Amino acid sequence: MMFDAMKKRVFGLFLLLGTFQASFAQVLPTESNSCTAPSVSHWSLGLKVGPAYVSGLDAFAGASLDYSINPFVGFGLEGDYFFQSDGLQGLGYGSLNLSNLLATYRSGFWKRANIFMVVGGGARFETIGNTVFTMAGMNAEYNLSKAIALELGAESFLGGRNAVVTSIGLRYKFCTSHKLHARNVDMCTFIPKPAPIVITETKGQENYDQINARIKVAEQQQTTLIQNAQKLADDLNALQNRK
Repeated sequence: MMFDAMKKRVFGLFLLLGTFQASFAQVLPTESNSCTAPSVSHWSLGLKVGPAYVSGLDAFAGASLDYSINPFVGFGLEGDYFFQSDGLQGLGYGSLNLSNLLATYRSGFWKRANIFMVVGGGARFETIGNTVFTMAGMNAEYNLSKAIALELGAESFLGGRNAVVTSIGLRYKFCTSHKLHARNVDMCTFIPKPAPIVITETKGQENYDQINARIKVAEQQQTTLIQNAQKLADDLNALQNRK
């Protein structure tokens, strides 16, 4: 009988501990952010012409197919024809949007304009021989519309017969009727800030009263818990004395 009573008291002790913990249990609010980049198109086609210098004055025309991975970087393939020297060259290149890198948030004229650094390499095929080269240059682009941009460029080709070209051209950006193009997007649009967390419940006097009531209940439970623990200790001492 004594052991049964002790079991009941121990069970009651754990029950009180659970109640005491539950009286202060809180559900933390869930933070909800909305930070999704817009769907963008990536492909564009450029056409350009201009003067060139390849061991003498020349003129050239070229075309490029470009894939912009994001508003920062892209890569492409380009083919050029030199009229005076009857030369044909092909190259691959990578581009870095310096405008988005150095001036993340832009407005007015500069929101439509971008400056790209381009580097690459390729080969030139001429009647007097073939040349393998590396290329570095700068291109400026101004968006006349979502789909059409005016381009100005200057590039230097090093290797074999060195060459320098300057150009003016147009670039057509695909799928801009229903998407933004990566070359037109500034970083503020591409990576928007997280949406603010809206608090839908106001913590006022009512919650303050509820907390006070919980504290009083917890204090009463604590007093009862101490009394039961003392009673349990007395019972254990009595049991040991009987032995």
